[in-house]
Amino acid sequence: MVEPDYRSGGFKEDPKVTSQVHEVVENLQEIWANRNSKDKFELASGNKYYQRTKPIFYDTQFIEEKQIEKVRVCNQCPGYIAIDSQAYHQDGKRYRILAVTIPFQACRFCQEDGWDTYERFKKDYRFNYVYLQDKSTDTYMTHQREERRELRSDG
Repeated sequence: MVEPDYRSGGFKEDPKVTSQVHEVVENLQEIWANRNSKDKFELASGNKYYQRTKPIFYDTQFIEEKQIEKVRVCNQCPGYIAIDSQAYHQDGKRYRILAVTIPFQACRFCQEDGWDTYERFKKDYRFNYVYLQDKSTDTYMTHQREERRELRSDG
């Protein structure tokens, strides 16, 4: 598969960026190798959520995205994920979304908490879109604030 508008030699990566990518990969490989030796509650420092911030740059569209990813720490299941993402697009407009993903193995509490999170953020004017993917019930929800509509898809 070839990336659209790709020209060999047209994009030169700064060696500093390449070095940073290698550092991130090494760090992730170490985390993966030690994934079973860490307690998830320890990783979250006793908090209800484990949280990390991720900057992402889409070089073909020149979009810079900032994500705040939260994982609900649960002793009965893997928890659920909520991603708060905002980006400025080529049209100069800033978009902000919240996406909630509930895994197949989610316990009843995390399912309910994930749905509550979706419902709560639907009312938050800061978000253009709020999404819910509940894999445990094969349900997908989209709330579009500006269009004032909600879409639902069941398996």
